[in-house]
Amino acid sequence: MSAISNRTIVIVPSPTAVAGTPISTCSTTGSVNITTGSNATNYSTITWTSNGSGTFSNANSLTIATYNPSSADISAGSVILTLTSTGILLAVMLFQQKL
Repeated sequence: MSAISNRTIVIVPSPTAVAGTPISTCSTTGSVNITTGSNATNYSTITWTSNGSGTFSNANSLTIATYNPSSADISAGSVILTLTSTGILLAVMLFQQKL
């Protein structure tokens, strides 16, 4: 009598995120499209954040996200925008038993 048990391990590539190149805009422009040149791979979600106090529209988009600088951002002269990607989570297990 014998028993065999197998398990499959699925290896998922790490996520990547590229926020794109610096953007220059006038202080009176208002909302700015921030997605030009940005991309991500192997992700389940992406999120734009900033070190400023402005607001985002569509902060979970690679194609239509915008940032509206606050008056404090405008006074400071710049903000740092960060694009974060969260990896794809897989819960896959294969069990095979032979008795």
